[in-house]
Amino acid sequence: MRYPYAQLLSLAALLCAACAPEAPTPPPAPAPAPVVAEVAIRATPTPPASLSTPVKPTAAPDILGWWDRPAALAELGLTPAEGAAMAAQLGKLERAYQTAQRQLRQVRRTQMLMLEDPKVPGADIKRFNQRNLQFLLSTMLDQNIAARLWVREQLSAEQRARVLQRSPRFFGLRWFRAAEQSE
Repeated sequence: MRYPYAQLLSLAALLCAACAPEAPTPPPAPAPAPVVAEVAIRATPTPPASLSTPVKPTAAPDILGWWDRPAALAELGLTPAEGAAMAAQLGKLERAYQTAQRQLRQVRRTQMLMLEDPKVPGADIKRFNQRNLQFLLSTMLDQNIAARLWVREQLSAEQRARVLQRSPRFFGLRWFRAAEQSE
């Protein structure tokens, strides 16, 4: 036997009402007196000094192109000779990253023109995105990972420990400089 949902709810409410003990009747409330109250101005509590002092987040060290910058090498605890030994490979990876980044900018401009044109079917835009944008983003990510893995393999355990002690987020920071605008 099927009951509509509303009938089931009313049946459940009826059963609950039948089983529930009767509530005592509350005493009658006194008539409210006219309220004339003064508004007291509350003082705003002052937070402790330790909470009121703004804490500035520590800025991540600027290590873009660190292998070419003696100051960044010194900050990381590496010698200029160690940086120079890494410069050729890291420079090559950075150039590949920047090439992909320039291509990505062009592809995004093209994609925006496609989106603005109502005659271009959505399926064509999706296909364009998969063939171009995703490939270039993946290429850029691959260059980033390749650089970090290569440096990790080149550094001794002592050097890695020294670098991570001075810059704990070293492998997560941005290493490659942005490609120059081609326009």
